[in-house]
Amino acid sequence: MISSARVVAVLLLLLFVHQNFKSQVKVSGFVRDATSGEILPGTSVYVNGGEVGTSANAHGFFSMNLPFGKYKLGASFVGYALSCDSIYLLQDTVLVLRLYPGVVMDEAVVVARQRSGLLSRTKAGYLQLLGVDFSRAGVLLGEPDLMKVLQTLPGIAAGKEGSSEIYVRGGGADQNLLLLDGAPVYNLNHAFGMLSLFNSDAIQQVTVQKGGIEAQYGGRLSSVVDVMVREGNDTKHNGSFTMSPLGGSLLVEGPITREKCSFLLSARRSWADLVLAGATFPGISFYDVNAKFNYKFANHNQLFLSLYIGGDKFYVNSDSEGKKSNFSFGWGNHLASVRWNHLVAPSVFGRFQLHASSYYDNEKFSSQSGGVDNSASRFSRFDELGMRYHLDLHLISHHLISCGIEPQFRFFQPAEIEQRLGGQDAVQSSGHISLMQVAGYVDHQWHVGAWQFNPGVRLQYSGASAFTHWGVEPRMSLSYLATSFLSIKASAMMTNQPLHAIRKSTMGWPGYFFVPSTERLKPQQAWQMSVGALYQPVSAIRIDVDCWVKKMDNLVAAYDVPASAFASADWEKMVVQGRGKAVGLDLLVDYSGRVFTSRFSYTLSKAMSAFDVYYHGDWFSFDYDRRHDLTLSSSVQLVKNERVSRDVSTSFTFRSGAPFMLPSSQIQGAYPFVGEKAYDYDLSRLDQYDGPNNMRMPDYHRLDVSYQTTLYKKRGSRSWTLGVYNVYNQQNPYLVYNDGKNGYKQMTLFPLMPYVLFKRVF
Repeated sequence: MISSARVVAVLLLLLFVHQNFKSQVKVSGFVRDATSGEILPGTSVYVNGGEVGTSANAHGFFSMNLPFGKYKLGASFVGYALSCDSIYLLQDTVLVLRLYPGVVMDEAVVVARQRSGLLSRTKAGYLQLLGVDFSRAGVLLGEPDLMKVLQTLPGIAAGKEGSSEIYVRGGGADQNLLLLDGAPVYNLNHAFGMLSLFNSDAIQQVTVQKGGIEAQYGGRLSSVVDVMVREGNDTKHNGSFTMSPLGGSLLVEGPITREKCSFLLSARRSWADLVLAGATFPGISFYDVNAKFNYKFANHNQLFLSLYIGGDKFYVNSDSEGKKSNFSFGWGNHLASVRWNHLVAPSVFGRFQLHASSYYDNEKFSSQSGGVDNSASRFSRFDELGMRYHLDLHLISHHLISCGIEPQFRFFQPAEIEQRLGGQDAVQSSGHISLMQVAGYVDHQWHVGAWQFNPGVRLQYSGASAFTHWGVEPRMSLSYLATSFLSIKASAMMTNQPLHAIRKSTMGWPGYFFVPSTERLKPQQAWQMSVGALYQPVSAIRIDVDCWVKKMDNLVAAYDVPASAFASADWEKMVVQGRGKAVGLDLLVDYSGRVFTSRFSYTLSKAMSAFDVYYHGDWFSFDYDRRHDLTLSSSVQLVKNERVSRDVSTSFTFRSGAPFMLPSSQIQGAYPFVGEKAYDYDLSRLDQYDGPNNMRMPDYHRLDVSYQTTLYKKRGSRSWTLGVYNVYNQQNPYLVYNDGKNGYKQMTLFPLMPYVLFKRVF
């Protein structure tokens, strides 16, 4: 029998815990730009000069537990004035902190806050960029582009020159989860990748996770690129217009109901195809439209509607000697999402979202000759519908628990082919395939002294009527603040991917289409570990290094299978699966001074793959295995005042040559007995291949230089950018082709190219 003394002791302990818990109150709220009303994600919020602090999440929400009393509540964000207000806490309080841009108050304090916050929040493989980080980065013909900027960061490799695809830590282009306001993006290329679908003027922030990925993200092996579009100014109307060699863009934003409802609308289009309409040589066109609306309800609830529509078309038309032919190749994305941000309680932030994403591509060919019409077309499509409910719970000091559920429904049509030859029609289709995926996850961020732990787990189900796949994905990241200048970090994770990407063309065209996992085709799996350090000896210098190792299973390959073959009902038998491994080191050195800024980015890595049908199962270089990948960029501010600013920027890039495939031998061939002259190709000798990626391109390198001048007006600004892409005219190979004389030549698409870009902000 329990003694009365023990009962009294337990009751006293419970009373003490209860009173201690009740002695604290919760202060939470949102941080916003005072002039536009838009949120400021990642803002440092602290009390009494930094005794206790936290950071706003990606939606500008923060929460802290504090004892009753009087405090000075401060907030700091890059490019904004410090905010400091006195508050007296007697009960749970929800606030809106508003910061004013463009004022520097006590710079030493701002720097200290940023340095302390950066180190204490450090996670391996985690990067966060704001619009200012890439809005002026002209990488291809001066056009600002998010994906081109990401390609200059360590651990993120580029594909073909000019393309928008990224290959993260030895992974494939399909292994990256790309989100635009929460809706997945399944093809990001405009103009074969010269631009991505992300309009830089419309972007608010970008979060990149290439290691230790949070459990709320799943369905991909390698990385997450989460792009948030700006909300739109809720106090005044403004906009911008840009014209570059690639196209023109227009952005307008403003309030529908002041400080309550706002919109943002942006549009881009190529112009060269309009000027050269009717020409018989090859042409390409693209367009996209971004739209976002938001409405602020009472009690800090906010509703968002985001839309994206975009498409591309490549075409070749000819008309000679009574023979007409037309070829076109098109692709596009349609995205829509609805999100409701709400406070469930002062310390509980909720997010409910619905999204729809659709991607298509098609090829069409037609010819007219001698009164005979022939035509052929190929079409593929991929659609996704999804929902997510996410909660952030700040229930106890130094603990943040995030959890949620995410069902998705996917519908695939790998290929459908229609042909009309000699008056005969034929149709072949892979049919429609559906796949359901449901995931639940829990993340826990825990601060203990100089330590930060972030364990998490994701449980993922995917399947259809004939099969099911289950995946348990543990995630873990941690960091240790060794000194005020040095942080040690490490992470480990497992990931699963139930869909696969197949290249559209064996001839080197960018892009791909998607197929699902099936009973035969297993989901891709990977595990990754990394360890690194972040060192910031002074406020202007930041050195970030990560060492990582990665193993992958159930990778897919169809090196010698054309896209048209996937119109067959048994398409999955054409795909083989294998394994992969990669190891590397990422190094980033940043210097940010008042006049001069510089960034050095370097990756040393090795990525290999193995399939039983190639090289007897031995390891060979992955498609974009590059031993060395280096970028050195810098900017010098020549003039900066209230009236005008002028600066010069340079960027040097070096990459080891990418693997590619050439014939290993030739065998004697023969023409048919009749009609030898009707064949356009030499069939006397036929190429033989021993396997993929048996050769390497020459090393890639180039230097870019640009000059920008901006004149500030009473309303907005006007800027001109003059630059040269590939200053010393390096003939970097885009692809290697047979010259028809038993030899091979390289094709260069991007020689020395000067450019001019104009932008007007109003």
